[in-house]
Amino acid sequence: MKGEIKDAFFLNDNIQRNKSGIEHAQIKRLHLFEKYHQPAKIVTRQYSNELHLVTAEAGIDDRNFINLFDYFQEACEVPQKNIRIKDIPVNPHWERKADGINYNYYQNGKRVLYIRRRSDSDRRVINIQYFDHYGKLLKVSWFDSRGFISVEQLYDWDGKMATENYYRPDGTLAIQLAHQQDKRGNEIKTYHLFNYHGHDYQFSGFDQLTRFFLDELVADKQICGEGPIGFIVDRVYELGWAVLHMKHRVFRILQLHNDHVNNPNDMLHSTLNYNYDWGLKHLQDWDGVIALTPQQQKDLQDRFGKLGVKIYRIPGPIVPAAVINKRHVPFKKRTKKQVVMVARLSPEKQQDHLLKAWPQVLAAVPDAKLDFWGY
Repeated sequence: MKGEIKDAFFLNDNIQRNKSGIEHAQIKRLHLFEKYHQPAKIVTRQYSNELHLVTAEAGIDDRNFINLFDYFQEACEVPQKNIRIKDIPVNPHWERKADGINYNYYQNGKRVLYIRRRSDSDRRVINIQYFDHYGKLLKVSWFDSRGFISVEQLYDWDGKMATENYYRPDGTLAIQLAHQQDKRGNEIKTYHLFNYHGHDYQFSGFDQLTRFFLDELVADKQICGEGPIGFIVDRVYELGWAVLHMKHRVFRILQLHNDHVNNPNDMLHSTLNYNYDWGLKHLQDWDGVIALTPQQQKDLQDRFGKLGVKIYRIPGPIVPAAVINKRHVPFKKRTKKQVVMVARLSPEKQQDHLLKAWPQVLAAVPDAKLDFWGY
């Protein structure tokens, strides 16, 4: 891929505090690019008012991170502002009652307002809840962790969320998400984009909005400069459709993070891992696919080689130099007879295989210990 792109975007659906191996691999890849002064950014699409707390904790610089909602809310980089209860305008005639670290406000004995703070150690306001005179929840205003109201959720008479309004830091409306139902009771989500470069847009679903976002992103010279852009799509299940339906043609790679088949004993005919099923069934529309190991590269070549799509091999684990160069613990001080498996608790991680084999280990090493780390 060297020489084909100048700016690499690593596409993901979301980044949360509980990260899977995909997020850890993506973040380490970003840091590797940063180490060698190669331009790269992580791009996500899901909203969270605490997103920038998560990215800061993960060591992701705001300059190398772009989120769909941030982008349209013009909030990619926002100065920190801490909002306390004293900063919230409240009718001084309302009665205030404490609820732990939070407060209820009453008018004529009826609750009209609830102010919620983050935690015992962080007394910043996280949201404001509004109630009608029947006590029903009308609206919840959520503060972005950086200190501005980023979304207001409006509720209908039945207590269901009807509308979500996403705001720019200056208070103007950027995105409106309308929740509706069809005749069969299935939810329909419609996205409205307001005053984006002087125009309003409407999208029939999140994938349509994502496609538009990616097209706008790669055409944004302030972010991308003049060089060609390349995508490494780390979650093709969520993002594959949007990438392949972009109007702007960019270099695009499908990244595998796991077994791509459900039955490893039949690599040529097995059904595909659902995470990669759609992407691999449209493999001819990609510029390449990244395998993790020589064996996976061979398996892909045997099954999909006739399509003529480039199959790269790039190992997933990236060990930081600080870890590699760290002084080794002497063997005498290491914990003996212990096996540690670090992985998300999921069938595809095959913890059950280790459990099935463990009796054989105990037969040979009776005091062996097995630890699982994950979530």
